[in-house]
Amino acid sequence: MTIRILIATTLLLGAAVHAEEDRYAGRVDDPIISQAYETSVADFRPPLSVNGGIALRECDGCEPITIRVDAETRYVVNGKTVSLKDFRKAIFRVRDRSNTPMGVLHHLETDRVTLITVNL
Repeated sequence: MTIRILIATTLLLGAAVHAEEDRYAGRVDDPIISQAYETSVADFRPPLSVNGGIALRECDGCEPITIRVDAETRYVVNGKTVSLKDFRKAIFRVRDRSNTPMGVLHHLETDRVTLITVNL
């Protein structure tokens, strides 16, 4: 249930989603501009600074993905936008890190993270 809420929240916050039939119909005028990732707190490394980077794994056997963050990146805990400092405090207090999902929205054109969200 939590995963469904996380996915719905990510989609509502601006993730571009295209139906598979549009992709195969030769529709190229609507490029995908963002990629949403779902991971757990255990498979996520937060940025150390506002202009740093994150690392995440989508699954236990997956290779880590690194993406840059900047001053425009939004950090959301339980639906509330917080500072990077407060975000780091919140996720470091999580006890069940493997079962606490997170969402990351990656803007592909700028190659920057625009949103990181977690519900605790």
